[in-house]
Amino acid sequence: GLASVAFVAETVGLVVASAAAIP
Repeated sequence: GLASVAFVAETVGLVVASAAAIP
């Protein structure tokens, strides 16, 4: 449902933020 979509979007954002912070 929408909760799952929000969770996935938040997780993806967290991963992207982590990847951007590496360099």
